[in-house]
Amino acid sequence: MHAIILAAGYATRMYPLTENTPKPLLPIGKKLMIDYIIERLPKDLKGIHIVTNAKFFPQFQQWAKGKNVNIVNDETSSNEARLEGIGDILFTINSQNIDDDLMIIAGDNLFEFDLNKMVDEFKAKKTPIVALSDLKDKNKLAKKFGTVEIDKNNRIIGFEEKPEHPKTTLASTACYILSKNHIATLKKYVEIIKEKKALGFFFIWLYTQEPVHCVIYQDKWHDIGSLEEYKIVNELYKKL
Repeated sequence: MHAIILAAGYATRMYPLTENTPKPLLPIGKKLMIDYIIERLPKDLKGIHIVTNAKFFPQFQQWAKGKNVNIVNDETSSNEARLEGIGDILFTINSQNIDDDLMIIAGDNLFEFDLNKMVDEFKAKKTPIVALSDLKDKNKLAKKFGTVEIDKNNRIIGFEEKPEHPKTTLASTACYILSKNHIATLKKYVEIIKEKKALGFFFIWLYTQEPVHCVIYQDKWHDIGSLEEYKIVNELYKKL
């Protein structure tokens, strides 16, 4: 299994903080955001690929010195030209000749859950896996994220992106596992939909085509999508 960490966005909603620094390289407490993700990855991965853009590629290369990670430049240089999540995943797969199972994680995720549980579930169910966080609050929190409904066997039976009226408190954390066979399925999806948006949209389609399961975590999880959220999380981790 290889890991792909998505870090090619321009984080314009967090300007001026991210105008010259990529969001994953911002400090959270005593470490950088990306360091928390790397520390949580399973130890037996065959490769760790961080896909970024041409603007921030040199900064990631500098950060990666001495680390066992591969920095991929998606060759875009502006927010308008960005490939978006699915585009960056396919770019990384093709440019790095990856033919293996994939763990895919958004680079602005801050979480404390054990990703090995996802790997175990993937091996047991032999289906795509989505990591979910139970936010406990349907109205105030879940509407900000992709929300997921499941059956008694943790199979996904509903998936909506930022619904106005959430049916569940289970939020997608932008951590996924796909088998290598699903690389072809992802390419097929792009041919059908003609768009390369966030990977969550692929899963919204995929669960209607075949079984997709989840792992539900109660551990801390933060999606750092705004300056306000960044400041809150940074203060929390400074106290640790």
